[in-house]
Amino acid sequence: MTTPAKPSDVSAPAAPVYEPVPVLAPFGWLLVLLTGSLVVLSTWFVYPNDADAMWAGYHDGMVATVVVLLSFVLRTRVGHGPALVGIGLGGALLVLFALVFDYGRVEFVTELGGGVLILLGALLGASGRRDA
Repeated sequence: MTTPAKPSDVSAPAAPVYEPVPVLAPFGWLLVLLTGSLVVLSTWFVYPNDADAMWAGYHDGMVATVVVLLSFVLRTRVGHGPALVGIGLGGALLVLFALVFDYGRVEFVTELGGGVLILLGALLGASGRRDA
């Protein structure tokens, strides 16, 4: 006769917990920093010397400067949430400036392209971040 099976005292090993790896977050920071710097430089060197470009240069340069300063926060140990929100708002502002204001083609392309790339960088930066 066979003996009945005994419950084993040995438990199965726990399944490993997989977490998102922040692979794209550094690329998002780099994209935000480069795009913000290029928008600032384009307001100085690419925009024409007329009244519309002067005002576009003022508000584009201010928004891009704030975005570049906020991108520096992403390389520190403080919480990244507020910086990512500020970067996203800056990118959205540049897109709105491109769509609302009736400036020339150079300003439109700079604002729209810069805004979209800054928004993309903020999304990539937030994809791998986990603030404790």
